[in-house]
Amino acid sequence: MKKYFLPAVAICALASLASCSSEDQPAVETDGNVTIKLRLPGGMASRATFGDESTVTLNNLQWTVFEVGADNALTLVYSDQKTAFSSSQTEESVSLPLAKGKTYQVAFYADDSSNGFVTYADGAISVDYSKAASNTVAEDAFIGKSSVFTVTGGASETVTLTRPFAQLNWGTDDLGAKSLAEVLKTLTATVSVSSGLYTSMDVISGDVSGEVSDKVEFAPVKFTELPAEDFPTVPGETTYALIAMNYLLTGDGTIDCTLTLTEGLDAVVVNSAPVQVNHRTNIYGSLLTAPRDFNILVDNKFDEPDNNNAVIATTAAAFVSGIAAGKNVEVPEEAEIDLTQEGEIALADNQKLTIKGTVKTARAQIGVSGEGNVAYVEGPGVIESVGLEDGRGSRPLNAYDGGTLVVSNITVNTQQNNGGSNIYSEDGHLVLNNVKTEECHNFAVGAYGGTVVATGCEFNSDSNNKEGAHSYTFGVFDGCKAVLTDCTVNGIQGGVTVDGEGSEVTIKSGVYTTRPLEGAVGQTAFYPVYACTDGVAIIEGGEFISGCSYSVYLGNNDTPAYPYGKATIKGGKFNTVTRNQETKAEIPVAEGYVWEEITDGVFKFQVVPATAQP
Repeated sequence: MKKYFLPAVAICALASLASCSSEDQPAVETDGNVTIKLRLPGGMASRATFGDESTVTLNNLQWTVFEVGADNALTLVYSDQKTAFSSSQTEESVSLPLAKGKTYQVAFYADDSSNGFVTYADGAISVDYSKAASNTVAEDAFIGKSSVFTVTGGASETVTLTRPFAQLNWGTDDLGAKSLAEVLKTLTATVSVSSGLYTSMDVISGDVSGEVSDKVEFAPVKFTELPAEDFPTVPGETTYALIAMNYLLTGDGTIDCTLTLTEGLDAVVVNSAPVQVNHRTNIYGSLLTAPRDFNILVDNKFDEPDNNNAVIATTAAAFVSGIAAGKNVEVPEEAEIDLTQEGEIALADNQKLTIKGTVKTARAQIGVSGEGNVAYVEGPGVIESVGLEDGRGSRPLNAYDGGTLVVSNITVNTQQNNGGSNIYSEDGHLVLNNVKTEECHNFAVGAYGGTVVATGCEFNSDSNNKEGAHSYTFGVFDGCKAVLTDCTVNGIQGGVTVDGEGSEVTIKSGVYTTRPLEGAVGQTAFYPVYACTDGVAIIEGGEFISGCSYSVYLGNNDTPAYPYGKATIKGGKFNTVTRNQETKAEIPVAEGYVWEEITDGVFKFQVVPATAQP
């Protein structure tokens, strides 16, 4: 009988009507260098299993810098390399002096310089199966990619490298059978794969190509020279001897594979064996004496930053103690943890919090701080600020003082309506991917200094503060540099505000909308984009829909002594005209672009290159 185990991780109102609220914070200065710290998985030196042992050599580190253009198109800038990862070293840094104002993504690759099986060039890896063998650790390789970032000054990020391969392992428990005593002296085994292999992978996208049509057969393995490494442990089961290990470029899918044996023994034929990138597929059983009765386990040992560094938390005590111990913490589905009676929860560098259930917080509870420290919060669950009685504000997720918080695939809500931000930064860095705020009464994102890169997010706020203050949905303040791509921003008081000298928001794409407050009397929906007090809005694309006012507004935060905002408009569709409060006229577009009247649903205007005009 075959057993198949599933993978283990198988702005403002018209002039004087309303002004923008903020949480005043100091600005941040930066030096222009981008430093990326590369890390190997935490289990590299933990066990004597292929891929984990300390004998892995990764002295060849290569990287490729791509500029990210419209529609996220990548243009190669340059590739480079260095000798790296000396013996027992698991971290390496790369300093990239890049052009300010441009947006980049970087691909990384590391292997043994003697590796003939894998080659890397300009963001892609290629494999040559004619040079591959079984049980060869030197064929190991690692890849990684940075986030998409816009250079606004000095910044840092940590990237954990992972394998581009699926690892195939064969293990048997019957080497001690008396009937095999003589056979083992001359017995050999040959691994072959007849489908599901590829020859190339794009590091940034993860796409594989170059499907192999012919059967790939690896050199025979002698049973008198079996590898000293252990077969990957199967919890609670028998110990198995490792026969053969191979690194395969497969993507996520299935392979047809065979372990062919000599001396008249039956082959072990496995069709449609599941494989996953950065996972192991383990085929095991009594392969020599009962080759038709085997098990298949796809495990994720490669996929964990540290195989012994995860706490499954279903209580506040377990959550807090796990974080304090420096471990990664996971909140499983159906679990609900109330942290409101706990103190500040500080994430360490490279610590990961995975929330599949629900976590309830008070103000300013979970965060990371410190230059160069990067922490991760990912879903698909919910973080909800329920606050404390007589407590102020929300701010369940926070980045401070140069720390970077990477938030992905999660919903962040707040029940409080007396100020705060669902996600907050004070001289920190936010990287937001597919983040959603469904319930918010002030800023969904409030960023003071530092940087924000938001991609594919949905931010909603009713801007309805019970104390009579108003807010935008996405706030960029005090020198913060923010880039929004493919985001949806819905608000009432306003969508995006950029406020303060040195503050800058670049909107590349997405939908930015304001709507009237349900049941309210008078004008309540204002500007999808508001720039004030020397703040700069750069609009390269997107759709801008105001419920009853201007689609883009340049003001002075309703304070006569304050300077007005600025805008550079190079694209986008708009349902209403724009307005410069200082000139009392429409906002001119950037040089080389023109306003064009259109009839396209709710949209009446768009900005296009002047050369596009008839």
